[in-house]
Amino acid sequence: MRWTHASVATAFAASSLAGCATNQWVAREAFGDKYSCPADQVTVRREVDATTPWGQPIPGYMDLSVGGCGLEAKYRCHNAAAGHGGTSNVCEENGTFAVQATDGSVFTATSADAEAARVPEKAAIASAAHDIPCARASLRVVGHEPTVVDGCGQRITYKEEEHALVPPPGYTVDADIKGYRDVMVSRVALPEAEPAPAPPPTPVPAPMPAPAPTP
Repeated sequence: MRWTHASVATAFAASSLAGCATNQWVAREAFGDKYSCPADQVTVRREVDATTPWGQPIPGYMDLSVGGCGLEAKYRCHNAAAGHGGTSNVCEENGTFAVQATDGSVFTATSADAEAARVPEKAAIASAAHDIPCARASLRVVGHEPTVVDGCGQRITYKEEEHALVPPPGYTVDADIKGYRDVMVSRVALPEAEPAPAPPPTPVPAPMPAPAPTP
């Protein structure tokens, strides 16, 4: 986790009526403006096509990775309608959020990250492994919003509530990170599964009668 330079959702746009502004140019200008980094020190790299947290493509959107002056940020860009029949290239920096499990571990992702949807699941698995306790390999998520985890004969439910993250020693948390933590709301024992009925005995064929003696 990068504690010192987290991303914040900010938008920057440039009208194509004023020139041929590309998504890369807009993202570079936005990054340089926010982080006071000279344009000649900023690099822009295109990521894979933009997708939802569940991996579905988003038509018309592009993800860019922008770096410079020792910092790095990710932007999601698209073309939007502007006044007088023109269009604008709009780039928004991806916000960062984090969920802290009950064992103290922290799981993070940006809002556009393909792993974003799994962050609450990962945190809940870590929380349940600590709270039951139970081996992580024996736990599985069976419900969402709130997150429900089954394992080792228990069902445990967590909700995520806003929380000020505690950084490791010597680090600070950027105020732009949206922090949450797992809070247990219920824990119940799962009913024991009834043993499967024994299979019916295999019938034994009757012995064949002995042949009649020959006269």
